[in-house]
Parts: sequence; C-alpha cells; structure tokens
Amino acid sequence: MTQGIVRVLPMARTDKCIMLQTRYKGRLPQGLSYPLGLQDLDKVLGDIPHAADLHVRFSNDPLGMRFRSSLRQDLPHRVLAARFEKWDKRPSLGNSTFTDGYVRGQWSITVYPVASVRRAQARHLLIDALPFIREWFSRTRPESWYYGEKLCEVRFDPLEGTIAVTDIVEKI
Repeated sequence: MTQGIVRVLPMARTDKCIMLQTRYKGRLPQGLSYPLGLQDLDKVLGDIPHAADLHVRFSNDPLGMRFRSSLRQDLPHRVLAARFEKWDKRPSLGNSTFTDGYVRGQWSITVYPVASVRRAQARHLLIDALPFIREWFSRTRPESWYYGEKLCEVRFDPLEGTIAVTDIVEKI
C-alpha cells in the first residue's frame, strides 16, 4: 500500500515513470507561485542514483517576513535548494524514524515560491539550471563529504533576469 503517495504516473512525452515523491507542499497565498512542479524535477532528476530516497518539498514560507520583503522589492532570493544532511548519532537524538534518516544521511530538494508575475521568468531560468542540480546530486565524492550539511542553492534575481547556482558547505 502506498499510504496516499502515488508512486507511478506515466508521463506524456516518454515511457518514463515519475519516481520522485512530494514529502510536503505548502499552500501559497495569493500572489505567489511555485516556479517548478514535481514533473519538471522528475524529468531531470528522476533517474539520479538516490531518486527513490529524495525528499521533495515545496516550501510556502521559507524565511518569513524577510523573504516576503525580498519578493515585494524584486530582490534576489532562493528559489531552489538541493541538500544532503547527515548527523552524527548522539544519545540526545534517541532512536526515532525521523532521526534515523538523518543519521543514515538524507538527500532533499526544496522549491521556494516566486511572485506570480515572475513565475514564467523564474521557470524558464530554473529549467536551464536543473542540469547543474542533477550534476550536484550525481557527483562522485570522497566518504568524508558525507557528514554535516551540504547545500547547492539556486537564487533568482528578477531584475537582472538571472539565476545563480552556489555550492555551500555547512556544518551541523
């Protein structure tokens, strides 16, 4: 039983089936739109090595007031984040299903909203940036890379009409 998640959905242009699953999709207020959907992501990321385990989220309020202010002023802002997180097991974490995923290592991708009037512009640029995200997810890396939090961030600058992809290494 799939517990409410559709695992296989034929795509119109190919015989490929969607493997990616949405783990969370927040409802957006009027004036905001997601620049990409699950099918857009699956076309490029559906066959990466860990696609079946990839957590796909659509965040409805990524940074609160600061984010909304950036949107109103057409300032550059995050529109997509690819992430890998692996925690060191500590006694304070316990043994829950939630913490077990992070102790083993968890891959995720989060899509953030844009102003609805900027959706088409952001979508066009993001479609072109997805191969870079695919490459980030598919890289061969040393074992030491798989600890802490790693992030590949995509920022959209609506006034310049550009996307910037940045590889960020963070520590938990």
